[in-house]
Amino acid sequence: PREAWALALAPSDARQILLRMTTNLKGSYLRLRRLRDALRQVDRLLLLAPELVGEHRDRGLLLAEAGDLIAAEGALARYLELAPEAADVAAIDELLRQMVLSRGD
Repeated sequence: PREAWALALAPSDARQILLRMTTNLKGSYLRLRRLRDALRQVDRLLLLAPELVGEHRDRGLLLAEAGDLIAAEGALARYLELAPEAADVAAIDELLRQMVLSRGD
């Protein structure tokens, strides 16, 4: 427990602060249903930390919501590549299947 507190109270570097601020902005925009603004924050998060696998999923979902199904499919496929064992794989697979069907391919 003491080590956990020390880690939590350790000073943050500039990257950590930017990640936290950008994540907070993303959440605020999502609550306000400002999806394009939220998508911009997701893109920033991925520039700062491409290892944030869930952001690839969120990017795909936001793109789908915005009607950009081709880009959404790419982002969601990338998410599945990076997280083949994720709990939501079946749901994302189904969403991708529905997107392809809606395109008529």
